[in-house]
Amino acid sequence: MRDSADSDPRLANEAAFQDSRVARGLRGEQEVRDRFYFVARLADRQYDRFRLALGGKHVVVVGCSDGGVTPLARRGIRVEGIDISPLAIEKLNQAIEREGLSQYASARVMNAEQLDYPARSVQAITCTGVLHHLDTEAALRCWSRALTPDGEVLMCEPLALHPLVALYRAITPSMRTPDEHPLRGRDFRLMRKYFDRVERHDYGLLTPLCAALAIVPGLAWLARLVLPLLEIADRVILAVAPVAGRLCWISVVRLTRPKPA
Repeated sequence: MRDSADSDPRLANEAAFQDSRVARGLRGEQEVRDRFYFVARLADRQYDRFRLALGGKHVVVVGCSDGGVTPLARRGIRVEGIDISPLAIEKLNQAIEREGLSQYASARVMNAEQLDYPARSVQAITCTGVLHHLDTEAALRCWSRALTPDGEVLMCEPLALHPLVALYRAITPSMRTPDEHPLRGRDFRLMRKYFDRVERHDYGLLTPLCAALAIVPGLAWLARLVLPLLEIADRVILAVAPVAGRLCWISVVRLTRPKPA
């Protein structure tokens, strides 16, 4: 809820940061990442395959400022978006009304670490680049409690150990809040603490080289040309040495079988 954000400096800072991002988007300003996120297309496709299998379920989209609600609602999936940013919720509610999706979709301000749902009432939770903004254990504990026994969490999150991506984060601190923490082994151990099954699909071992090309003016064409070759190389390397997934850029994760409190 907004009250919890106001009383916690970390959450208040996150809410202000996300409000600012949404405001810039409404003014038509592009983020630097918009120039290279096409490099993550295989991760996006895997995430979409998981999400589009959620028909008939009650879905909660956590951190909905990036548009994870309306695509599901258009397919007749019952979905509610929550976000700590009031501006993000206002923008989403306008989109829901504009598209006539209120039969399936709704949105409200809520703290993702303190979901305002009864225990065992939510069938699926999805999020894109959200968990690494949160207190991992508080969020996973809360999500596990809110989910039905056959419920699931689907997420697409950045990982911490890719050297090129880590360097980019280090030289662009203004693009994120100080509390952001790309996922490490500890975060996956916490997932196993609250869920019996953790399924992960790692992407972006060599393909971040294309992201580096794409942000250089005039070289986006070269990045798109090279990308399919590096995607093939990534698949081969990860098939032969799955442990290399720890050095990838992004992981698509599916959590199932929430453990009883």
